[in-house]
Amino acid sequence: MTTIRLFSLPYTVQRTIFQTMGYDDLFLISLCSKNTNRFVKSIQKSSSKNIAHIKYYAISEVILVTVEMRSNKFSLVLRLQKHCVPYFKEVGWQYIHQTEIAGKNFDVYLPTYEDVETIHGYICDLFGYDKQYRLEADGLFYTEAKLVSRLKNINITNFGFRARCDAEDIDSFFSASPNQKFVTGSIELCGELSENSEFYQTDIINIYDNDSMTSGILKHFNGRKAFLSVKTIETSDIIQLINRWKSNEEFQNLEFLTVQLRNLDASFDIDEIKNLCDIKELDPSNQPPVYETEIEFFGYSPLSWKLTEFSSRCYVVRDSDQHVASISIDEKRFVIAFWNITEKEFLERKN
Repeated sequence: MTTIRLFSLPYTVQRTIFQTMGYDDLFLISLCSKNTNRFVKSIQKSSSKNIAHIKYYAISEVILVTVEMRSNKFSLVLRLQKHCVPYFKEVGWQYIHQTEIAGKNFDVYLPTYEDVETIHGYICDLFGYDKQYRLEADGLFYTEAKLVSRLKNINITNFGFRARCDAEDIDSFFSASPNQKFVTGSIELCGELSENSEFYQTDIINIYDNDSMTSGILKHFNGRKAFLSVKTIETSDIIQLINRWKSNEEFQNLEFLTVQLRNLDASFDIDEIKNLCDIKELDPSNQPPVYETEIEFFGYSPLSWKLTEFSSRCYVVRDSDQHVASISIDEKRFVIAFWNITEKEFLERKN
């Protein structure tokens, strides 16, 4: 076999060779030396516009890392997997080969909490911290929450844990990756998130709540939009949200929120909400103004149950500035949309 001394070639030839490589090959060759690492990073600066996002997919104690391009093509960069024999009896690690990442020695199949964190840091440094990093967890075991709990620089998350996971792990994850753009999925918690959890700073959330997250969201959420599907929720939580917004205590950033009840035995007390929140109602002869909100699509489910247009005769007024929020309530669904206009302007806009 003839060995090619890559860095003895002219720079333009080197660059052409690197640019023809897939992201999986670029990742592997970056491990060879400091020179190859620097060269790969320099290539990324000029070709980064081709990367849509980098995704971590965690399922059943396996983590896959893929680079996904704007052309909808993707490249599997790395697979981390713990090796077990049948009947789930662990007998050790399956060593494929050993390499060095960020000054630490790794075997290809070796997922531990610290190792995942180290590898993620290396990938961010290699491909750029300015890229969009996504996490998709669809695990059968609670351990996926622990594996990803310290990942930094994650921008969009899709949770799909099908076992109870510790609230502390979810808090740790959002502390490491705060102010995310979008979080969706199904989570069943053991315990409750802390009141100052960075989860509540997420810009947009779409949560299928199997347990107790919604109550905390209705108390502490500081983002723009929330779409919640929940088994049960207290009417008092809805009342508290409305009245805290009216008194200007919380939810100054909130634009749109829905709560859908899934439990057949659960329902909202409509009369109690109307009586305790001083809900006003437009004259039946007038059509209410239409509130428009965008449907965000981040590559997961299209979330088609989101409303693009919403109108209601019921509304409340904030005390401090007389701004209006439209409200719709039935036994299974609560919707509130916040207008950036006063009650006078709202009444003038009615159709």
